[in-house]
Amino acid sequence: MAKPNGTNKQAKPLFERRFRGYDIHEVDTFLEKVLKEVAQLQIDLADAKTAQGKSANEVIALTQQCVNSAMDLGKTRVSLEERTREVEELRAEKSQLDAKMASTDEILRAAHSAAEKMKSDAQRHVTEIVEDAESRAARAIEEMRFRISALQSEMDAMKSKYRQFLDEAKELTQAMQRNISQSSETELR
Repeated sequence: MAKPNGTNKQAKPLFERRFRGYDIHEVDTFLEKVLKEVAQLQIDLADAKTAQGKSANEVIALTQQCVNSAMDLGKTRVSLEERTREVEELRAEKSQLDAKMASTDEILRAAHSAAEKMKSDAQRHVTEIVEDAESRAARAIEEMRFRISALQSEMDAMKSKYRQFLDEAKELTQAMQRNISQSSETELR
């Protein structure tokens, strides 16, 4: 409610502050009071005009001042309503942004979780591949050792046969040389 400032009737009224403006009810009450005062002033002016013989120009000037004050208050009320609408629009925008932020956070958490799962799956798959490769490599090494051993045995057997062949060939060559020598000696004789 409007509170008088003290003794002066033309002192500015004090209104309770609301969020971004004045209380509309108090402004309406004040405007009604102003209108009543304007009406009373008009009556007082008429009385004063007849009683004191004031000039018509003074009455017109006071009336104009009252009308101007009422118009200024009307403009203030319209401005207050506009600001109230703007505040409501800003609150709605903030609510939408808050919802979008919550949605974005959920998406980021889901993406992070999916990435961690993919990373874990990839590490498990790599471990399986490495273990499989190591197992195959161990089998291949064992198979190669077996083949090398078999080839070594086969090579040793071939070397033995080769030596035996050389020995037999040497004996045969020596026997042939003896036969040739004996036959030559027999012919020479």
